[in-house]
Amino acid sequence: MPRLPLLVLALAPLSTPALAHPGGHGHSSAPKATEEPKTAVPATYAGVLAALTEQLGAAETALDTFKIADLHRHCGDLRALADAAPGRAPDADAARPGATALRGHVDAIAAHADKGDLAGARAALAEARTALAALQKHLE
Repeated sequence: MPRLPLLVLALAPLSTPALAHPGGHGHSSAPKATEEPKTAVPATYAGVLAALTEQLGAAETALDTFKIADLHRHCGDLRALADAAPGRAPDADAARPGATALRGHVDAIAAHADKGDLAGARAALAEARTALAALQKHLE
């Protein structure tokens, strides 16, 4: 009968399936990245539009440099800003459809990026820019 070192015998009770297979089966105890907005929502509609423009540019840079965590953070900011836009617009009812469309395009940017579909993410980004241009018409 082979003799096992004393250390192996002492550590045997500590061996669990989780330790033997640290990757698990698709379950992770690591905290997920949150999409909490980092950008404060401006008090004016013009300020919201400027922040949306800035965040779209930052999202594009993150996409171009393959920084998906940064992209998700910018998408969180874009969602918060798009949600706030109608409440700051001179005519909330007129701005609401454009803000909803913008939010949908932002969701599509993140979804395409998560799948590795950069062409789809870039197309959604272009659509988001078009939706932002439509929101800017409500500024006048």
